[in-house]
Amino acid sequence: MTKFTSEFLLIFNVIIMKLSILLFIGIISFAYSSEAQILKKIKEIKDDVAAVTIDKLSKDPITTSFSDVDKTRYLDDSFGNDVSYSSFFEQPFKEETGFLLQPGFYEGNFQSFCIKVGTVMPGRGNGRFYAPLRGPKADILETIINAYEKDSQITQREVQILLWAIIAKTDFYKMKGEAKILALKLLSEEQIARLSKGALSELTRNQLKRLAYKSKTTRDILLAENTLRGKYYKGYSSYKDFEDIAMVAGVEPVIQGFDKGRWTKHPDGFFIRYYTASYHGTKTQIYIPDELGVQNFNPRNAVAVPAGYGQRLLQTSLPTISGGPNTGGNSGGNSGIDDEPNDDAEDTSETSADTSNETVVLNSNTDPDPFCTPIIDSRADETIKTQMIMQNIPGVAVAVFQNGQMVHLQSYGYIDIFEKAPFTTATIVNWASISKSVTGVAAAQLQQNNANFKLEDRVTKYVDNWKNVRYMDTSDSKGGVDGRPELITIKQILNNSSGIQHYRKGRAETNYTTLNGKVIEFIENKGNYSSEIGVFDATKAVSVFNESVLDFKPGDNYLYSTYGFVLAGAVVEKVSPNGYVGWVMDKIADKAGLRSLRVRDPARPGHVMRKDGIMSVTGSGPAEYTLPAGGWESNICDLAKYASGLSNGKFFESNKDILWSNSVAMNTRSGMYSYGLNFTGTGENLTVWHGGHGGNARSYMQFFPSDDTGIAILAPAVYSNLPRMAQFIFQAMDIRPTMYNSLVHTPLDNCGRDRASDKDRFYGIWRKTNDDVIIRTGLKGETFFEEVTRLEESDYHCVKLVSFLNNGIQYWDGVFKKGVPKTKIVKNLDTAEFLNTYTLLINNGYSLTDVEGYSNENNLKNWAGIFQRNQRNQKVRMGINRQSFTIANTQNVNNGLNLIDIEVSTETNGTTNLITGVWAEGEETLFEMDMNQPSFRQLVRDRRNLGYRVLDVEYYWTNNNQDLKIAAIWGKSNQDDLVTGDGIGLLMFCDFMSQHETNSSRGYELINWNRMTD
Repeated sequence: MTKFTSEFLLIFNVIIMKLSILLFIGIISFAYSSEAQILKKIKEIKDDVAAVTIDKLSKDPITTSFSDVDKTRYLDDSFGNDVSYSSFFEQPFKEETGFLLQPGFYEGNFQSFCIKVGTVMPGRGNGRFYAPLRGPKADILETIINAYEKDSQITQREVQILLWAIIAKTDFYKMKGEAKILALKLLSEEQIARLSKGALSELTRNQLKRLAYKSKTTRDILLAENTLRGKYYKGYSSYKDFEDIAMVAGVEPVIQGFDKGRWTKHPDGFFIRYYTASYHGTKTQIYIPDELGVQNFNPRNAVAVPAGYGQRLLQTSLPTISGGPNTGGNSGGNSGIDDEPNDDAEDTSETSADTSNETVVLNSNTDPDPFCTPIIDSRADETIKTQMIMQNIPGVAVAVFQNGQMVHLQSYGYIDIFEKAPFTTATIVNWASISKSVTGVAAAQLQQNNANFKLEDRVTKYVDNWKNVRYMDTSDSKGGVDGRPELITIKQILNNSSGIQHYRKGRAETNYTTLNGKVIEFIENKGNYSSEIGVFDATKAVSVFNESVLDFKPGDNYLYSTYGFVLAGAVVEKVSPNGYVGWVMDKIADKAGLRSLRVRDPARPGHVMRKDGIMSVTGSGPAEYTLPAGGWESNICDLAKYASGLSNGKFFESNKDILWSNSVAMNTRSGMYSYGLNFTGTGENLTVWHGGHGGNARSYMQFFPSDDTGIAILAPAVYSNLPRMAQFIFQAMDIRPTMYNSLVHTPLDNCGRDRASDKDRFYGIWRKTNDDVIIRTGLKGETFFEEVTRLEESDYHCVKLVSFLNNGIQYWDGVFKKGVPKTKIVKNLDTAEFLNTYTLLINNGYSLTDVEGYSNENNLKNWAGIFQRNQRNQKVRMGINRQSFTIANTQNVNNGLNLIDIEVSTETNGTTNLITGVWAEGEETLFEMDMNQPSFRQLVRDRRNLGYRVLDVEYYWTNNNQDLKIAAIWGKSNQDDLVTGDGIGLLMFCDFMSQHETNSSRGYELINWNRMTD
């Protein structure tokens, strides 16, 4: 290079540098000049934000939620998991229309932005569902994303900070920092002005106090927004500071049925699903069927929405950035989202986000509450532990008070058995229908304090959207008007005599009723209700059921109705000077010191067994629209304080027994009902109670007003029978001995309303021994064997094992008996490992009593066995064909060993059967196989007459899985027996459990159990 060239380049660079400085100064001057003009305009049109209300706090700039998702299941979750996907980024793309796509499968990892603060970071691989961007500030976000995609100098972090400011309802007039400068650069004067219209200042202490009744999820969101606003007003610029506020610790909630892999339908007709790895990157997959032809797809400004209250992710059409959100808009790369939908991400499809035991509430002091100090009564403690075994309850909290003093307050087990999250006395659980009494108390208080409020008043006096309804006959197009709704009085909704439906059910437990000779369906419009988390909108809540006919004329009958108490809540909302929630918090929560009372958190975990006894953990779902009838929650002590307050009349200045001594009460099958409470008896045996069923949890309270004695129980297991537990506790503690004195602990196995059958079939053998057994079903491996250990501590030992796969996950069933020698279980062994273990244990004085063959999660053959310390000669042969088995059986019988256990497996070809047998010294046994059901039934009866009873039975398939066959072993016995297949075939789960409970009540012990999976 010549000297002239070097000097020229030096001069040129200096000129460019000076021009750049001048240009930069000009831009800054323009920016500040423009800002001054815009801020002046904002000040002119900005609304007054001094009066902050809960409703205002909850009005989001972006309203897109799960209610905007098409929830129809068009495709199986596994659809498309075994195909090759084409990359979006290899397809033609236009800024206006997006990618041009032929029919087929496509995927790509796109940049995304968090537009919901105070939520948990998305779990790796968790699902999201398509919804359009909606809300009063939707166009502003669209403008920002469009500008970001065009300008490579703007970074993803800069945009995210700006979006968080908008989501947090920040007043841009008061805002400081770089996000404000970026907003001035990207947005119009009108848009900037709108960002201050309806914005909020930092909340005062009193305003924060009013958040106390909210669920934890709601408070996390509102407090995060408030903290973010404070940062923006002070001019903070650290991305980590903002991120730490926007994200809360925990596991993202996933609602069962809407986990990863769920396809939804795009408005353009093709199918789409999202997977998350973080908030700044989303994997998108779409499937375009052949019949749709060529389609345009632009991911920009769509929202990937969770089924729960997790983060909503605003999408872009840009590929993800390696390392996180730190570079400009046009950057490429990969965010590290796994390319395969079936990755190794933790599967949280059956668990809930919130397994914490938080109890810090904004409206409470931190002084210890002496009433809530844990205390143990040994009699109650032993009874509770026994009932947990009898009812298969993973966790429970119990409070017993006598003469107004706490005498037992303790928690047991888990709020989430799979995550081993402990259930403590601080754990919050849904009150469910106990909430009806909260509304009843509020109504009774208003009745005493407001001379113009009378229970004989018609509801229409207070609720504007409660009218007579038009209806149509289900069989023709003829309709009419139901003129009865306008006749309903407040008294009738408080004693369940209004005739209002209960979740589309009437007295006949059908979803229809008759009126004027016509069959009319009940109408339920849950889609009419929308509010932010934790907000009760009385008008919208009533609109869920206000288009439905009544089941009967008001006052003529009794029908327990959640919607009736929602209507009562709407009345309280109108009459109370500070609304329904304000009245409850001031006149009930504050009066009784209920520090943890709040609106139910939909992510609160609880245990369900909805399919064939398989236990899972799910969230409870939203509760805002049924808040007055089923939406309050607290910890166990506050439920006990509430029950005691009801018992001693704390909530009333006069007529303290108004809730059960009144003219409101209605006769029911179990006693009387008024103000959301059941009651029966007189004098010291006057008993008041109510329970709750919260979708995944149970609640119960019962008390005796004569001496302020009672009980409160909370259990995160919807199938639990808490009134039964309460009765046993009263008996053990000698409370009302004339009422509770002859109860005997027995296992509770019947499905009831909260367990259901699915596809599996079951069979078993019972013997008349007058012994009980405990059954555990559908537990995942580690959890099942932890349960084995817990039961062993109470001297229950496993005597029968079953392992099975459901949706690729390994589950276990077991039968447990008390008082037998301790058993030793081996599991998850291949054939060689099992035989080696068998030999070792036999040499150490054990004998094999049950062998179980099964496929593991990798579809490999595994073996498990139960051994008891009982030295006797034995032989085992595993996985041999029929001919070899026949030879082995003959040889062993000749050597004095008789067949005691058999396993028959059908190989994948559907024809070959492999047999495993255990032989032991002892009494003679008989064996048959390849029987059909009629021949088996006849042989059972014939051999019963000869003194033989079935010991073991196996069902298996032959002939390409077309013919169901039976193998069975008989042994000498004079005990009566019952066998599945003797008059009845294979049973569905609930039918089997009902049969078992009946047999058990008659003294028949279940000695053999098996499950045939679909």
